[in-house]
Amino acid sequence: MATLPAWRRRGAAAVVLGCLAEQASDLGAENVYLAVMQSNAGARKLYESVGFSTVHEYCYLERPPEVLSKTVASTHSALRGGIAAST
Repeated sequence: MATLPAWRRRGAAAVVLGCLAEQASDLGAENVYLAVMQSNAGARKLYESVGFSTVHEYCYLERPPEVLSKTVASTHSALRGGIAAST
């Protein structure tokens, strides 16, 4: 979910969240879960203001592109060597 900058802090996202939670409840959902980046302070503040609380945090890891390309190249090379040896 994203809110256009011009509409932020006007209650639009809270209304949408309320409608979604109500529809989920009408469809039998007992819980509603959100995922939000820890660095997104505005969204976290909004979600907390309508009753959500943190129940779990994730750690996202990434490789820099140059490391990833080296890993992919060495994996392809190893696979080619393994395939050639088995034929």
